[in-house]
Amino acid sequence: MSKRKLRSQGLSSGLKICLSLGLLAFILKQVGWRQTWESLRGAQLSYLAAAFGLCLAGIVVRAYRWRILLAALGMSVPLSRLTALYFIGTFFNNFLPTGIGGDVVRVYELAKESDRPAESVGTVLVDRATGLLVLFLMALAALAFSHRLIAPQVTAAIVLLSMASWGGLGLVLRRDWLERWGFLGVMAKIKPLEAVYESVCACGLRAIGGALAVS
Repeated sequence: MSKRKLRSQGLSSGLKICLSLGLLAFILKQVGWRQTWESLRGAQLSYLAAAFGLCLAGIVVRAYRWRILLAALGMSVPLSRLTALYFIGTFFNNFLPTGIGGDVVRVYELAKESDRPAESVGTVLVDRATGLLVLFLMALAALAFSHRLIAPQVTAAIVLLSMASWGGLGLVLRRDWLERWGFLGVMAKIKPLEAVYESVCACGLRAIGGALAVS
């Protein structure tokens, strides 16, 4: 590896560290250093450790879910690296206003390392979609036990959104329908969009099912 490349990587890592520390300092300043310290000092260490452990386990599981999708496309990325990218993405999701900034960071980093941008975008989209689909399933399961405690409008919204989400996934994977309706012809005119769609379909039902099961 050339000295110039090493220097570039070192500069990039330094900028990331400075940005992370700067964001943390900004958040702590907004919340209040003294208030934060008092909250930490009064917290139960066992509860903090349990919460940290659950958070870490959740990120590792999501990274493994992402790895299943990447493997279906022939991309072998170590789980440790995907976990690191998920930590970075989670950090940016918490501090950027849209809530998807972390996904953009994950796509950027993986595309840069693998030189496969379409596959990086496609797997992150499917990864995010599987998480939302499982969330809707959990909401439906909760409704079965607590529908009397929830307003009818909220219940209807959850059911409709769940049906739309699962139906949308099925529609995206039905290439024959999209081709019949002319959508594939439109996508063919936009090569990056077509490449991303191909990568989504290439994940396949088996990998998507595995990702859903892991979720």
